[in-house]
Amino acid sequence: MVRAFWSYRIDDDRHDRGMLTTLAQAVRDEFAMIAGAELELFIDTDLAWGDDWRDRIEAAVASAAFFIPVLTPRYFQSTFCREEFLAFVSKAKRIGLADRVLSLLYVPVPDLSCDAPDALMALAARYQHQDITALRAAEPHDREFRATVRALARSLLDLSRAAAPSGADPGAYDALIRSASAAVPRLASSLAGFHTELVALQAPITSSLLVTTVPGPPTDLIPLTARLDTHATRFAEDVVRVDTDVRAVLGWPDSGLDTAALSGRQRFRERVTEIAAETAALSSAITRLTTTLGDIRARTPTLRDVLTRAEGALMKFTDAERVFAGWVTP
Repeated sequence: MVRAFWSYRIDDDRHDRGMLTTLAQAVRDEFAMIAGAELELFIDTDLAWGDDWRDRIEAAVASAAFFIPVLTPRYFQSTFCREEFLAFVSKAKRIGLADRVLSLLYVPVPDLSCDAPDALMALAARYQHQDITALRAAEPHDREFRATVRALARSLLDLSRAAAPSGADPGAYDALIRSASAAVPRLASSLAGFHTELVALQAPITSSLLVTTVPGPPTDLIPLTARLDTHATRFAEDVVRVDTDVRAVLGWPDSGLDTAALSGRQRFRERVTEIAAETAALSSAITRLTTTLGDIRARTPTLRDVLTRAEGALMKFTDAERVFAGWVTP
C-alpha cells in the first residue's frame, strides 16, 4: 500500500462543487487499477481546530510517502495548508524524500516564484508542479480530466517504485544544523524589533480609547502601525523560512548522531526554547491589544483602516508564535 497526503483548501473544493475531492478519489482509483495495489490518500474534508489538530496532521504526514498540495491563492492563506506543507518538507529533509512533493497548480498564484516575499510560496516554487488549471472548466467524464488523472496516478506509481531512501544522512544533518543555527540570531533580532514596536504602539492606542470623535487617525498611529506590520512580517517570514530546517534538526533520530552532534543539538534546542518562551510571553499583551483594537474600531470608524493594519500585524505574529510552539512542544 502507498500512502499520500492530499493537501487542499476546503473552501476551494466547495467553490468548485467538490472538484478537488473528486479528483483525489479518481487518482486513487486509477492508481489501484494500474498498480494492482491500494493508494491510501489522506483527504480530510472537515479538519477543524482542536486539541488534537496538530497530532492528526503530524500522524498523517509521518505515514505519507507523497505530499500532493493543490495550489491556489487561498491555499497560502490557510494555516492548515501551510502547516501541512512545512511538516512534510521537514520530514522529507530527515529521510531523503525531497522528490515526493507533487504540486498541482489549480488556480494561478501571483508571486509564486523562488524570490517570492512569502517564504512558503518561495519554498513551494522550488518544487516542480503540474498545471491543472484547465480542470476548472472540465467535468469528471471529460477527456482532459481523465488524462490528468492517469498522468498523476502514473507519476505516483513511478515514484513509488523508485529506490527507497537509505535513511538519515549525517552530511545532510550537518548542513541543516548550520543553516538553522545561523538563522537563530536573525529570529532573535526580528522578535526584539517587533517587541519594541509593540510597546511603542500601546500608549497611543490606549489613549485613543478616550477619544470619542476624531476627524481622522492620529498622525502618530499611522507610522507606528506601519512599523509594527513591517516587523511582524519580517518575524513571521523568518520563522517560516527556517521552520523546515529547525523541525528536521530537532526531529533527527538520535541514532544518526554522534556525541558531539547530540550536544550541539541540545544547545540549539535550548536557544530555540528561550526564544519560544520570549515569544509566548507576548501572547497575553497581544490578546489584550487585539481586544482594545476591536473596541476602538467599533466606536471610531475613522480609525478603521489603521487599526485593521495593526490587527493584521498581530495576527502574523500569532501565526509565527504557533510555529514556534510546534518546535518546542513534545
